[in-house]
Amino acid sequence: MKNTQNLSRNSQVLLSLSALPEKILALHGTENLSEFVLYELCHQNCFDIPKAAFFIDNPDFNCFKGVAGYNRAEHQQQASLWDDPDHFTDFMKENSFNKKVRSVNQCAVQGGCKKAHDYLDDIAHQLDVRELGYHRFPVKHGNHGVLVYDKQDTHLEDMQIFARGACFLGFCPIF
Repeated sequence: MKNTQNLSRNSQVLLSLSALPEKILALHGTENLSEFVLYELCHQNCFDIPKAAFFIDNPDFNCFKGVAGYNRAEHQQQASLWDDPDHFTDFMKENSFNKKVRSVNQCAVQGGCKKAHDYLDDIAHQLDVRELGYHRFPVKHGNHGVLVYDKQDTHLEDMQIFARGACFLGFCPIF
């Protein structure tokens, strides 16, 4: 029975992810596109993550910058965020968690895996993330995207699908 539930859940996630390219293309000129994509990735029909933050780690300019934040506790269900992008953009400009994430502007992550985990653990503490989970992936221009999320209460059965889904954030412009 559990295998059938996992298969159904993974199918739901893959359906959600397969719709993202079309949605990204529809809003390709939108400066805060990463907020839309992060919302979609965290949505209950996708990875069902209650709290997540997206950062860019730029080693060339020694900069670790917050790009977008999502906290389900601060969001009402917005079924039409892709249909009414101005409303969602206005909402995100005033969203306290998103503001907190976007205010992060520190030195780049330096050192090996242990040091990166300690660095991200400090960031997670600043954002009240109870149980640190993160995925780091390459993005354009030699930068790295870092998706920090609260592992507690998440439903990430297939980490490979999650890692590939997180990479959709790399298609978003960073301003």
